[in-house]
Amino acid sequence: MKKIIGFLLLFHSVLLCGESLKETAHALFLNQRYQEAIQYYTEALKQNPKLAEGYLYRGISYHELGLFKEALSDYQKTLELEKNNLEALLYRGILYQATGEYQKSEADLSRVIETKPTHAEAYFYLGKTHFFLEKFDLAVKSYSKAIFLNPRAEIYFYRGIAYTSSKDYEKALKDYFTVLEIDENYFFAYYNLACVYSLKKEQEKACFFFRQAVKTGVLEWNEIEKDTDLENFRESFCYQQVMKQYKGK
Repeated sequence: MKKIIGFLLLFHSVLLCGESLKETAHALFLNQRYQEAIQYYTEALKQNPKLAEGYLYRGISYHELGLFKEALSDYQKTLELEKNNLEALLYRGILYQATGEYQKSEADLSRVIETKPTHAEAYFYLGKTHFFLEKFDLAVKSYSKAIFLNPRAEIYFYRGIAYTSSKDYEKALKDYFTVLEIDENYFFAYYNLACVYSLKKEQEKACFFFRQAVKTGVLEWNEIEKDTDLENFRESFCYQQVMKQYKGK
């Protein structure tokens, strides 16, 4: 009897230890201390190898640190334990997108949506995947659904890019202006407005928004000089003046 009680007490202490490790790992994860979180999740998983959320959040921690191979392994393990874990499917789909495996990304994100049709983030990232696959119409549809479910500046911005790629410039302009109504400091929206007006050969408007973009945020000058969307604007006095004034600061 004493041996049984001793075993039960030991078993209970191990469970408590594992739970404590998991809670510490979660706290570190929420504070974006991913390297430390990984260490605690690893210890928690030694105590409980079937802890699906341990694999999931360790995977996300690896993902945040750019360790995609390790992240993918943990997402796979999560799905082995819980085949319909939507977070694991979502993050695996996002990871596949980051590594250029767009068909796999599309499959995972579509599966999330099939299971939960109100998952705004899945629609948002599916829109990005469709964009990379140059399925611009599908990208617009996915972004539009994400906006319907959870409207925010970032999604309008990316839908604007999809409209621009489809040469639907008026809708692109409308989305970029909506971005600025939500967040007037979203300087990439100013830059993209300059690009669209350049494509429309409206030099004065391109000039105005190009100046605003430069004033509002830090731009990658080498990328600007290679951006074909600015081709119609590049020879203008305004473009030359702004580049001379701000480049190298």
